[in-house]
Amino acid sequence: MERYFADFGGAWLEFLNSLRWNRATTLSDSIDQLTLMADVRQSPLVALMNTLNVQGRTGQTGEAISDSLVKSAKNLLGG
Repeated sequence: MERYFADFGGAWLEFLNSLRWNRATTLSDSIDQLTLMADVRQSPLVALMNTLNVQGRTGQTGEAISDSLVKSAKNLLGG
């Protein structure tokens, strides 16, 4: 299992190190790129960060969603 996570992390590192910015040729292209990057709904950079947030937690142990829901329900019902 340890090797799997080492390979998994290595694959992500290789992918991230291979990313390159496409150089814009005009000011208009630069503005379009920056506008896209700043758009929370469409930005590929935001999507990448969200994916890294999820993938970076792969293999971590913690409370399952069902456990969290049961605990919340018990708290609401006073038990």
